[in-house]
Amino acid sequence: MSIPQKHIQSAQEQVVAEYRRNFPDFEKLQHIEFAAGYLCLGQLSYVFKVKLLNEEQDHFALVTGFTSFDPRQGCRVFADMGIFDETAARNFIKYMGRRIKNSGAHTADLSGIDPDYIFDNHDLDYQELDPFRTTFFAQCMSSVDHSRSLVGFMLLNKAVLDRDSVIKAVKEMWGLDFNEHADAVIESDETSVSISFAHVTARVTLSDEPMEKDLALQAARLNYMWPMGASVISEHQAVLCITMTSSELKKHEMAAAFVMLMAALASLPETLGVFYRGFIFEPQFYIERAEIIHDNHFPVGNLIWKHLEQGEGNSINAYTVGLEVLDKLELEIHNCNMEVHQLLDMIDILTMNIIECNLNIPDGEILPLTDHSDIRFTISIDRFGEHNSYKLEIIDRKH
Repeated sequence: MSIPQKHIQSAQEQVVAEYRRNFPDFEKLQHIEFAAGYLCLGQLSYVFKVKLLNEEQDHFALVTGFTSFDPRQGCRVFADMGIFDETAARNFIKYMGRRIKNSGAHTADLSGIDPDYIFDNHDLDYQELDPFRTTFFAQCMSSVDHSRSLVGFMLLNKAVLDRDSVIKAVKEMWGLDFNEHADAVIESDETSVSISFAHVTARVTLSDEPMEKDLALQAARLNYMWPMGASVISEHQAVLCITMTSSELKKHEMAAAFVMLMAALASLPETLGVFYRGFIFEPQFYIERAEIIHDNHFPVGNLIWKHLEQGEGNSINAYTVGLEVLDKLELEIHNCNMEVHQLLDMIDILTMNIIECNLNIPDGEILPLTDHSDIRFTISIDRFGEHNSYKLEIIDRKH
């Protein structure tokens, strides 16, 4: 699958604009062409070859950033650009090639570049090339057993973690008082609070350093429901890591308790944003979506994100993010012509039923969708080349 031409055009316009701003001899810009690109779940990395008048040596513009489909504004691209020599550009292309080869992501033709070269790893340190590597975030994610843990983050305007405030927030929102809970065991120090209750252990850990800027901005900009998110969270100064683990409960069985704690922490005055699975939620939005727990429903809106991308023509591609964490197959639908709100509602209903009814839909199963259409579920490898996922196809019923 190729990268939509409008994405490439938008990035190329940004390269030209950057040259215009930063180079007095802009008129020397003779030619610009797309060389290589990677686009997957909103993350983009593009390389453009730039030819300057009267200069034999080529320049290379590396554009890294994020793209998202906004139901109100259509496709949006956010990117930063740097100018590099050929060696640096080829190393970065090699890094992209590794990701493309391993993921089966959306790609574009690698114009004029030998594919065998970019897939030849040599001794390149890909970790150093990865623009989205993190410190505290990576430590938190690597320190838990993901087979039985859920992990989320709060972005704060200042570094503060108070045991009493956490307990009070949970009590006020959910009526659960850990101080009076017979089975609750609470431990705390200056940078962490640990609570064990009802077969789960929750740990809240404070970092007095902000989340890596690129990661935080990507996560905020991918949330098409919070246009001001990136500007709000750009001011964050600290991070809370929330982990919940159980040796007896499956992840979907403790998910409601996890969301209850996350929503309570989202209500604290220091919280600017809620980070989960690569997306940042507005705190009030997260709290409102969690209220469904009062009616004994699964908090789909807190744990499953629907990522949108521009499909072919005026169609939309949609992907769930979060089902795999709950040991379910993610959903994908490509080139869908439904209205955006109808598509999102359909995905919400499907994910709710898959989790609450513990559905395991067989490959090739066709289920009724409306009075006039059905939906076919096909199981195949996901776009990352790592796990299976459901590919959804809307079928008009023949009369």
